[in-house]
This record gives sequence, structure tokens and C-alpha cells, in this order.
Amino acid sequence: MDERQTLSIMKACEVVGVSRRTIYNWMAGGKVEYVRTAGGSVRIFADSLWRAPQPTQNEQIQH
Repeated sequence: MDERQTLSIMKACEVVGVSRRTIYNWMAGGKVEYVRTAGGSVRIFADSLWRAPQPTQNEQIQH
């Protein structure tokens, strides 16, 4: 079984070119998957940064 790669919040910011606030907003909105370690650190699953964005309940889809 392959383990999913995780990134620190700062590394995730660097990889996708966004601010820390954006990463936290994505976490709160369910746009990225993350895990909190036993020590309290947050790790972002790298593959969740690259998946197709899913609209949240607050976003309207325009046709």
C-alpha cells in the first residue's frame, strides 16, 4: 500500500503559489485534504492540491 505524500502548509503555499490564508481557506472549505499530526502540526495531502476543484455550497455554478 502506498502512503500519500504530505506537505507542510508553507511548502503547499510554495508549490501552488498561494498565500497561507488561501490554504487555510481551502482547508475550511473542504477543497484540500489534510491531517493534524500527534504534535499538532497540519500536513496537506499533496494529491488534493492538484485534483479538480469542487464547488462548495457557497459557490454558485453559472450556466
